[in-house]
Amino acid sequence: MGFSRADKFEIVELIKDTLRKSLSDKVFIRDLVSALSEHITASIKEAKTTLNMESTIQEEIVHAYMVWYMVEDKDENIDESFKKLCVQKLRLDSTEISIDRIYRLGKKDNKKARDVIVKFTSFTVKANVLSTKKLLKGSGITISEDLTKIRYNFFKLARKKFGFRNV
Repeated sequence: MGFSRADKFEIVELIKDTLRKSLSDKVFIRDLVSALSEHITASIKEAKTTLNMESTIQEEIVHAYMVWYMVEDKDENIDESFKKLCVQKLRLDSTEISIDRIYRLGKKDNKKARDVIVKFTSFTVKANVLSTKKLLKGSGITISEDLTKIRYNFFKLARKKFGFRNV
């Protein structure tokens, strides 16, 4: 059961009249502006906090990479497995590879290999891996920057907009 045309017209006129009265009421406008201002200020403060946290997290992972699809052996030493990958596939000297931390993410699953986070001791080591990662083409293994969720979402948007090869 809907409204008749006359009922709809009457409702619209009542809304218009109420808005006119409200917008001419200075106290109402002052309260409305005050409430909106408080809401906007709180939203800005929350956004700044989120960005500060995100920046801090990114600083922590600045020397880190995510390694995707690296085969996981039952009794592996992940440190040795990654160094072996760097020497055999990336043609890096084993003495160049200095790792601060390395670990697999998530719970062990026999169906697929867990991703690996590698944090290097210096930017130079990270740059060497970055410059040679193209040698992994065809191996099924991928190495990418370890990004925070916000930065990863920006990366995905940029890749979608500008193309895979341009980002």
